[in-house]
Amino acid sequence: MHPIAEYVISDFRFLLWTEHPYTLVSTNRHLEGFRPSLPPASDAYEIQVQILLSHEPSHADHALLFDSESSWSLWSHTGMGRFVFKTLQNPQRWLYTAEMPLDTLPDQIKIYANPRVVRTPEQSNQIQNPFVYPLDQILLMHALPWIPGIIIHAACLVRKGRAFVFAGRSGAGKSTLARLMQSTRGFEVINDDRVIIRAHKDRVYVHATPWPGEASIAKPGRWPLGGIFLINKSKQSGFINISERNAVLGLLPFISIPWYLSDVTQKQLQFIQDLISIHPVLQFNFALDPKVKAHIKNQIESRLFSG
Repeated sequence: MHPIAEYVISDFRFLLWTEHPYTLVSTNRHLEGFRPSLPPASDAYEIQVQILLSHEPSHADHALLFDSESSWSLWSHTGMGRFVFKTLQNPQRWLYTAEMPLDTLPDQIKIYANPRVVRTPEQSNQIQNPFVYPLDQILLMHALPWIPGIIIHAACLVRKGRAFVFAGRSGAGKSTLARLMQSTRGFEVINDDRVIIRAHKDRVYVHATPWPGEASIAKPGRWPLGGIFLINKSKQSGFINISERNAVLGLLPFISIPWYLSDVTQKQLQFIQDLISIHPVLQFNFALDPKVKAHIKNQIESRLFSG
């Protein structure tokens, strides 16, 4: 096997290998920003990713666990999962199949790739990178519960070395908020759509991801969690306290949870409950009024002062 690429996402170190010394072509500039520029953290978890150009593996003896009814489905057999990806335009056209264990943290993932998709006759020594969205996100969604950790739909601001997460549905204003704060002195916008929150020993960190939203912001790194806020579109900006129960109910729709795996779901729900008990969630009533920046800055400064 020949090493062709390495990516570090949320302290998972993905080492990509192929049977032949191909040159990897990637069209995802955000993912390329997650190639390590420094040695990985000492607690980084290494996952070997083998890319095999082959025909579509049969899953005739596998049970269907989930079907997105769009681009991918999950099949299971004796604790192993096969994630099957097809094209949106032609559901009969197979792209990739990724294979990994579903009942433990994986140390190896196999990606079977359609040669007609990843290779071109003009450049037989090159292959298109199959380790891209949505495959990379879906694989991480199934690995994170064993850490534990979660993927959450949220914009993320960093202030004085701490990360503040603003979660919300599509259209809630995550990208608008990111653009608004991008030009604000002392703030750095890390992502405008998805981040990872995970435990590291006795602390909770926010990790950047290569999956941006409309503002196309996705910067690598990790920061201690400073606060979590639920975005609520409103006519007047401000922050209000909410109960733990409402915080859980409010956050759940924005967290990527594999509900079809009961044991994994329980791990995720427990992590969310523990997270909220340590980091109380506030509701952020978001309106583009003259005071919105001041409200955000004051709330974050108060968190920094008290933390």
